[in-house]
Amino acid sequence: MSKSLALSLIIAYLAVYGFAFIEFHFGWWLAMGANFSSHTAGVMVIACVLLSFNYSVGFYALLSVLIYGWLMTVLHYHSWFDILSTMILCLPCWGGFIIAKRASAKTR
Repeated sequence: MSKSLALSLIIAYLAVYGFAFIEFHFGWWLAMGANFSSHTAGVMVIACVLLSFNYSVGFYALLSVLIYGWLMTVLHYHSWFDILSTMILCLPCWGGFIIAKRASAKTR
């Protein structure tokens, strides 16, 4: 793993969990009748990293996130709106990982 990719992973986790901290303080998701899924956010960061490296591995990672979402709805921990809105919030991380991957490829 290159330094730029490792740095982007740290930044992504800080951004996602920083947003979760702010969300828990202000309650935007709760105002919409939803609940921010911090575990889904953490798993999405990992899925986005895998997706930036290899699309087939990333596909299975995203599939596992969806199965995780299904399990959370079956157990009544979160709704599909909670899971999908959290996943959408994490999608910019994927762009950051693609940029970091291209930057590390240019330095080689």
